[in-house]
Amino acid sequence: MKAVRFIPKATIYAFEPSKDTFAELIKNTQNLKNVHCFQLAFGGSVGYGQLRLREFTQHNTLIPTDDEFRHTIGVETVKVDTVDNFCEQHSIKSLDVLKMDVQGYELHCLHGAKRMLAQRAIRFIYAEVGFTPQEAENQYFNPLDTFLTEYGYKLCGLYEIHRNGDHKQFIGYCNALYALQ
Repeated sequence: MKAVRFIPKATIYAFEPSKDTFAELIKNTQNLKNVHCFQLAFGGSVGYGQLRLREFTQHNTLIPTDDEFRHTIGVETVKVDTVDNFCEQHSIKSLDVLKMDVQGYELHCLHGAKRMLAQRAIRFIYAEVGFTPQEAENQYFNPLDTFLTEYGYKLCGLYEIHRNGDHKQFIGYCNALYALQ
């Protein structure tokens, strides 16, 4: 909840689909009046999804994969909404920032935000991206960049860069910030 420190008057909507991580979110934000918490995931359509639970909850994902570092330890059926539907249901006309770290599901979430994107109602998008197309649990940069460019967004910067390779010569993944042009 870094945003609360830097923008104390902001209204923040926070989402956690898993029962356990949602309980932790509620506990961590209970004294923050401007943070509104919801137990749901975002995707390209409204319904339910199978959330793969990981030992490290930040690796939980709706992507149906298992890799050598992030083994699935359980599956939880979770409610999935779209950004467009959620905003309409809660009378949210615009978003200053849409922040996503959804383990490879970023483009699915953006497909569920097409109306808001087309209306230019989201000023900034901050998403975790990867640079290796074979890693399904990191949103590959190229399709996300192409998608956002089509909606008038431009890449502003890359943050929290994680490198790999024998000499850390390659960017593995990072956070990408996009702004409307």
